[in-house]
Amino acid sequence: MQNTGALFFDFKPNDSITGVLVKNARLSIISITLGDLPSLEYIILEATDIQAMEVSLFCPFRCLKLVRVSHGKLNTISGTGTNVHQCSLESLKLHHNSLTAVNLNLFAPFTSLTLFDLSHNKIEVLSGRLTSPFLTSLLLNNNRLKVLNLCPWNVVRHLNVFSIAHNNITRMPPCLDRFPNVTHLSMQFNQIDTMEVEQLARLPNLTSINLSFNNIATIPVDEHLYPQNLKQIDLGGNLIKNDTVPSSHIAAELCSTVACFVDSLIINDSPNVHKVHVPSTCNISVVDLHYTGLQYLHFEQNDSITSVLVRKNRLRIVPATLALLPNVRYVMLDSTEFEAIDLNLFYPLRHLKILDVGNAKIKYVRGTSRTVSTCPLEILKLRHNSLTIVNLNLFAPFTLLTLLDLSHNKIEVLAGRLSNPILASLLLNNNRLKALDLCTWSTLRHLDAVSIAHNNVSRTPTCLNRFRNVTHISMQFNQIDSIEVAQLLQLPNLTSLNLSNNNITSFPVSEHQYPQALRQLDLYGNPISNPFNETMR
Repeated sequence: MQNTGALFFDFKPNDSITGVLVKNARLSIISITLGDLPSLEYIILEATDIQAMEVSLFCPFRCLKLVRVSHGKLNTISGTGTNVHQCSLESLKLHHNSLTAVNLNLFAPFTSLTLFDLSHNKIEVLSGRLTSPFLTSLLLNNNRLKVLNLCPWNVVRHLNVFSIAHNNITRMPPCLDRFPNVTHLSMQFNQIDTMEVEQLARLPNLTSINLSFNNIATIPVDEHLYPQNLKQIDLGGNLIKNDTVPSSHIAAELCSTVACFVDSLIINDSPNVHKVHVPSTCNISVVDLHYTGLQYLHFEQNDSITSVLVRKNRLRIVPATLALLPNVRYVMLDSTEFEAIDLNLFYPLRHLKILDVGNAKIKYVRGTSRTVSTCPLEILKLRHNSLTIVNLNLFAPFTLLTLLDLSHNKIEVLAGRLSNPILASLLLNNNRLKALDLCTWSTLRHLDAVSIAHNNVSRTPTCLNRFRNVTHISMQFNQIDSIEVAQLLQLPNLTSLNLSNNNITSFPVSEHQYPQALRQLDLYGNPISNPFNETMR
């Protein structure tokens, strides 16, 4: 039942019904006649007016696996807390309600419970003790808890995920070792001021902990205090003091502390971090700097780093020391203040696959047309910059390039010739090109998609047969005034052509004038006056 004005429902004994779904209804009580449906496997009551729930109602069902009462007005839970039946329930979801106090003893009969979701309520008090032996996920996030003491709880050996994010908790819950096999802890957006590593040390399987956006001011420096399996610690948005971790050497300090057991260095939402120095002794694989005040980034020779992501910062120069990372595979430099990029820096990197330098102020691309070494780069993105002139010869050393993205610049001139033999996608859209002559380019037999949409091009680019196997061409939003079918016939694999929103006034009507594989021709938004005029250029 969905989107009804139903105030109640009533069931007669029925062995056939396996599910009950009530959504967007004025239902105010949970009918006890649900007990007459012994084969029920799930009950979902969403966006109702139910304010109270008796959990004992759900225990006698031998097949019931899921109960979800969510997005409603539930504010009271009652029950016996005694195990009088074999309770088969595995997932109990009570999220997005108005609960303020919950007695965990009421859920003791649900011995098969694996997922318990109390998130997005208004819970201030959790009383009683959690005893569900097979619980794997416990979600208490987005509530109003100020304290949480786990010491009275049973040891929950199967718990894998525990979230208390988005509460008002001031310290890490005592007795975290009640979850000895937990792997993921989420405690972000609280008021925690201390990272209690002595508690974390008792969690041998912990792989990630999120403590971002708390009030933590210091980072423990004894590496032996941390669990051996820990791979990620997120401390973004905290109050790390410069006298604890000097900003000019923040990476060096962190590496000496935690690089022995984590594989990523992530610094985000830290406007006071201006300088980062990554030493050769830092055995991490990922450096991710996001939303910082970064003005200086320096790498020492490092064979471990495979990914560098630098986003939303104040860097003005591409760090030349990227050349000291011989095994780097992925470099993203996004939303910087770069005005130039020198590709000579990247040609020698023998493992680099993706270079993404976007959303910056780049006006100039420098490099060489000579193949100086084996350049394995496959994806090059220079989109959303301020390029006006680009020399295509500079991309020649990237002989394995499959995607070249120069979109969303201010390009007026493309000089040189494109010669990347296995290029599959070429994006030149959203620029200021008025003409495009492909005749000097190499034949690109692998090119599948090309876009020159949103430019000022007045005619179809000459020598389109340089892309003889192309399947998709986008030329919409230009000034093109005719369809040059003679060129299209040289593209036997062309399946779609977008010429919408140009100045085309007529088009050929004979199907023999188009490639046989063509399936879609978009001419929307053109001033076509006589569709039967076959006089074409």
